[in-house]
Amino acid sequence: MARTIAKRWRLLSVEKNWEGLLDPLDIDLRPYIIQYGEKRKSIEVHGICRYSKINYFSRVGLEKSNPFKYRVTKYLYATSSVILPDSFMIKSLSRDAWCKESNWIGYVAVATDEGKSKLGRRDILIAWQGTIQDVEWIKDFQVKNLLEVYKDEETSITVTRHSLGASLATLSTVDIVVNGPQVGSNEFGKLFSSLENLWVLRISNKRDIVPTYPLLYTEVGEEMMMDSDKSVYLKKPGTFQSWHNLEIYLHLVAGNQGSGGGDFKLEVDRDVALANKRIEGLKEYCIPVSCWVEKNKGMVQKDDGCWELMDHEDDGF
Repeated sequence: MARTIAKRWRLLSVEKNWEGLLDPLDIDLRPYIIQYGEKRKSIEVHGICRYSKINYFSRVGLEKSNPFKYRVTKYLYATSSVILPDSFMIKSLSRDAWCKESNWIGYVAVATDEGKSKLGRRDILIAWQGTIQDVEWIKDFQVKNLLEVYKDEETSITVTRHSLGASLATLSTVDIVVNGPQVGSNEFGKLFSSLENLWVLRISNKRDIVPTYPLLYTEVGEEMMMDSDKSVYLKKPGTFQSWHNLEIYLHLVAGNQGSGGGDFKLEVDRDVALANKRIEGLKEYCIPVSCWVEKNKGMVQKDDGCWELMDHEDDGF
């Protein structure tokens, strides 16, 4: 399948704006979407990423049996001193935070040689982790540097994000091309539609209300609608949390059969246990609820037998 993706990557990513590929979902597009959705998995602690860049993908479980290999080149942080309600993610409340006004919000990665052979080109990936206000990230010089390094190769830039940060992903794709106005405005929609070599695929769950807000904002890109009610593996009707959960979304990508009404069938070998990774999404399959936890919650036993909290790996700060 990866070999087919390498040959079809332009069609799966850009050409014809996914015409004829979404309903029903193309067999190669399923794992293609899933691998990008998985890339925004993260573990944050005290405003920084729990894992070092070199270990990131192995620590979050994306190395084994995954042909689409990347390496992280830079972590992205956001800083802000704007006075906003406490409900906004601005400042870390932890005494151990490495910076009280900074939060880890994602990373830039590039496909390895092995990943390039499976993807069909050298892909530069920007994965956003959260929603922030005043973004002081890389002003795209990191991306430009990578494009310069691989200037003699066929390259692409992919931006991925789930939930509210998807707005940030949409903004950053435009910002790479031109500094655009506020996301969601009519002016933004016109600007987005006028740009060449820029495509957005929005994936929605019928029961998930988050993609419908704010009500007066302009939607951009192509939408692929799915329905969690059709999965035979998930609890019915579910909850607001499960309807919006990323692992549930990727589960639906693996088995959704489109608007034709076909029975849910897993077309991609994706473990259903992941639907219980952080929530109670599954019916009775003997999978523990919220099963993904850090070993000993970050406590590590030293040689003298004492225990010490080591909740993140040093990464040259």
